Amino acid sequence: MRRPFDDGRLERCARMLLALAGLRRSVARWIRIPSCRTLPGPNRLRDLVIALALCLLSPVLLAADADDSVVMIAHPGVTVDQLPRNVARAIFGMRQRTWPDGTAARVFVLPNSHPVHGRFVKERLEIVPHQLQLSWDRIVFSGTGQAPERVQTPGQMLEQVAATPGGVGYMEQGAVDERVRIITLDP
Repeated sequence: MRRPFDDGRLERCARMLLALAGLRRSVARWIRIPSCRTLPGPNRLRDLVIALALCLLSPVLLAADADDSVVMIAHPGVTVDQLPRNVARAIFGMRQRTWPDGTAARVFVLPNSHPVHGRFVKERLEIVPHQLQLSWDRIVFSGTGQAPERVQTPGQMLEQVAATPGGVGYMEQGAVDERVRIITLDP
């Protein structure tokens, strides 16, 4: 038998509900999650109503997280709208010093301990921050290049990228304004 919302939303919502509200018995029995033990409970109807309300609110909660995704930003003078992921890795790894059109790239990064830095490197570049730092250290200690310029806050990142021709950085999508251009990464 096919369940409504069979795209996985119902099960994700139920698992979130199980973790947050402790309504394991009623919800697990109602949608038949095999990994949960089902014990009859006296407040099944109330628990079911709460579970349905949270499931209906889950698209709103998921939409609120959409602005928290980290995007690559560039100076508005940069003519690129999309980059292959390996080119973005090379630019942030300081191995490629120019944009594909020949303009010099000036890379700005947040401190390694900043959560936005970690999310950008893991989610967008698909490497770990440690690998990126090793790449910078290798270039600096070998004398073949310089490390990227560090900024302390996302606000400083936005200002520096917007004011520097060829500037590139990253920040949460919700904080981006018209002073910079968003660059999408191809796989």
